[in-house]
Amino acid sequence: VERGGEGLAEAIEDLRHRKSVCDGICSNSYLGYFTTLTREHVPFDVVLDSQLTAEQLSRYRTLILGNAACLSDAQAEAIRAYVEAGGSVFAEFETGAFDENGAPRKSNPLAEMLGLRSKPEAMSVAYGEEYLTVKGDNAVTSCFVDGQLLPRPPYAMKAEFAGDAQALLYYNAPIGKLYAALTPATDAPALIARKVGKGRVAYTPALMGEFYGR
Repeated sequence: VERGGEGLAEAIEDLRHRKSVCDGICSNSYLGYFTTLTREHVPFDVVLDSQLTAEQLSRYRTLILGNAACLSDAQAEAIRAYVEAGGSVFAEFETGAFDENGAPRKSNPLAEMLGLRSKPEAMSVAYGEEYLTVKGDNAVTSCFVDGQLLPRPPYAMKAEFAGDAQALLYYNAPIGKLYAALTPATDAPALIARKVGKGRVAYTPALMGEFYGR
């Protein structure tokens, strides 16, 4: 499709905006988990792409994949092997959905490990009074009480999960405006936990780290 000068300028501007949004999400995700771990006095390392190997990961009890969307086949296999051997993973949003070059995958190599039955569907970006409800008894949510409300991250997706996945947070129905009546919880999970091999996986189809960082 050929574009005139004005149309081309609009396309370039749109790409600049999208890159700005993605850069902001990446920075805030890193800041969110860095701040969380630091405030809780949890010692941690920042694992670089080149260090996502079975040998390197075996040093750690837990791996946080803060929207690690772009992963190579070898990196995905190292993460699966790490969990099977007894490691714990907390992953979010589009982790594994793209290859190392940023190309969308037809199928996510980590989908089975994360408990995903199908490709998650994006929800409308929502700022303001939108909520999640805590349900289920699990160590992951032990610091909350059953029925407690938590703020919903603006960037979120709905997903279908495997039958052995234990749902711990649920999306509330959209409110869509401020100072409105609270809506009930839906049956769409916002956080699940499951055992994989000798390890454990917790996955959220929302950008928790980015939200906390921002």
